[in-house]
Amino acid sequence: MGGDHRSDSGISLIEIMVALFIIGLASGFVILSIPPSPTPLEKARREFEEALHAARISAEIGGEARGLRIVEKQVSPLIFRHGSWQAPTGLRDGASFMVPEEVDFSLPEDPRQRFRTTEEEEVVIRPDIWFDPAGFASAYRFSLEWKNDLYWFEIDTSGEVSVNDRRNFR
Repeated sequence: MGGDHRSDSGISLIEIMVALFIIGLASGFVILSIPPSPTPLEKARREFEEALHAARISAEIGGEARGLRIVEKQVSPLIFRHGSWQAPTGLRDGASFMVPEEVDFSLPEDPRQRFRTTEEEEVVIRPDIWFDPAGFASAYRFSLEWKNDLYWFEIDTSGEVSVNDRRNFR
């Protein structure tokens, strides 16, 4: 009885390679479908956009001027009540946030427009960016930079906020 001693009970090398290819392809799709974690710059951009939008809408709907005060890298909401700027008391009025340490944050050195009371006296605590109920706002421009990415925000006197980006600007 001479002949082949071939067994059909095992797996061939080609079958193993096909199975590994299918597993690799499926895991590649899974990995590509996982959203990337936001960079510190993206996180700061999103927080600023949300804070600016909330201040603008709250001013128009609530009938009180709203603003953002920026001290170093801390951004805090303010409300103009009873003739002065105050920190909000309710949770709905927004919360402070910090710009991540690794993000460079550039502000204008001397903003041209100051929010003044009806007596034309400058308020001690004042926002850097403000929106009033009539739809007016402070004209303001600032930028956020991290590595080679840059976002700059422009707010015009009508309260429109635009966010622009420039990738790899160096």
